[in-house]
Amino acid sequence: SNGEYLFFSSGDRVLAMEAGSSAAEEVAKFDSPVTALAAAPGQPLAIGLDDGTLRLLSDAGDQRDLPAPGGLKCPTALAFDGKGGLVVCQGSSRHKAGDWAVDIMEKNAAGSVWRIDLAAGKAASLAQNLAFPYGALVEADGSIVVSEAWRHRLLRLPAGGGAPVPVLTKLSGYPARLMRAGDGGAWLA
Repeated sequence: SNGEYLFFSSGDRVLAMEAGSSAAEEVAKFDSPVTALAAAPGQPLAIGLDDGTLRLLSDAGDQRDLPAPGGLKCPTALAFDGKGGLVVCQGSSRHKAGDWAVDIMEKNAAGSVWRIDLAAGKAASLAQNLAFPYGALVEADGSIVVSEAWRHRLLRLPAGGGAPVPVLTKLSGYPARLMRAGDGGAWLA
């Protein structure tokens, strides 16, 4: 949500619902399924596609491609960092997001987390060799909590860099999306 609209995807479409409305409207349609979204007040909508493309969509409907960090082919989660950057989770460097079942059967740990400076268009690696990072939540201190699905855990990427630190381990199921909750906690899918 960007404070005005709730954005969600269905296949290759991005839809939005205005607060208090029960009707959704299509805001964009693509040639590939949508795999990740990020919305924040005052920011364009960030969209990841199953073909590895990253796009920004302005309020006016203008689209801009973002550089694909590290040969991006599997965007699984996006989050604005509040400092002019977009955090990008790449589930796997070997398979696209739609082929997640192949990735888990191969027991891969070929995922990564990146930060794209939106003004400069430059990407920096924050973590490598992750087992399908599938959610990202930027904390107030600048650290980033990432769900690592195939290893059933949440990791914290320290704000100043350094090795990821386990936050929750041995979770049942495969942790995925993270979203800030209204009470200061977080929702985990």
